[in-house]
Parts: sequence; C-alpha cells; structure tokens
Amino acid sequence: MGFFHYPIAVLLILALFGCGGPVSRTIDAQIKAESGGNGVDLRQVSGFDWDKLLVFGPYSYPTQICHEIGLSASECDNAKLKDVDEGQHLIVFLVGGRVTYHEEVSRRIVNFDEDILAKPIAKSEAMFLLERGSGGSPYLMHPMASKRALQLKRDEGAHL
Repeated sequence: MGFFHYPIAVLLILALFGCGGPVSRTIDAQIKAESGGNGVDLRQVSGFDWDKLLVFGPYSYPTQICHEIGLSASECDNAKLKDVDEGQHLIVFLVGGRVTYHEEVSRRIVNFDEDILAKPIAKSEAMFLLERGSGGSPYLMHPMASKRALQLKRDEGAHL
C-alpha cells in the first residue's frame, strides 16, 4: 500500500468503528462523568428538532417501528429505518409525529430498561435514571416507567 493510501485506510477504520453519533456520545459522556449514579439527561441533545423520542430494542424492524410511531408506508420509507441488531438500541426522535433523527446506540455503552421500549417520551421528560447491573453495566430507566413498575409490583404483592 502506498503512502497516500494510509490516510484513506485510517479514515475508513474510523468511520466503521467510530464513537457513534451525537446521542451515543452524549450518553457515554454522561455515564462516564456520573459519580453519584443519578442519571442521563437527553433533553440536552441538539443538532436537530425534536419534541418526543422512542427507544426500540434489539430485533426491532422498520415496519414494527413505523407502526408504533404511527407512520404511513411512505413516511416509513422516507425515515430510512433499518433492523435493530442484537447489540444495539435505536432511539427515534420526532417532532409533530415526523421522524427528524434516529441513531443506533451500542449496548456496550448502555442498555435501556424494557419498561420504556417503544413508549413515547416527551423531550421535557427525557431524563433517565442510571442503574448499574450486577456486572457494573449501565441501564437507563425512565422515572415514570420505574414508578409504574414499582407500583405494579406493590399491587401484585398485596394480592398474594
């Protein structure tokens, strides 16, 4: 390989294995900076308009995602969504029901609690609690979903 091919090879490697998009970088930076384990604030994500987000888990596919969001077939095609791989979550940002941005977030960075998957979260409420799994891996939970889950567990316990 000639000298001039090395910069191109380096750029290709960085493109393939880069640090992800702005949402992944925001989440990763907040998790690494988090000393008290309080949370991750996605209200700060900028660079595109949005008023609501939805998180989709691994194995989600475009027609399912579009159905959950309420997109027509043509809107779904225009959104250019892809299947969500096993090692990813997909965050879809909307404004007025229209997809403005979407990004895959590696599960190596964070996992999202199942209680929030495919549920709309308003921008004003896009603050997530940070919990650590037994191996120390970070999980993000939405405070409202967590409160509902705790209440359901309490209610189930009362009936036992």
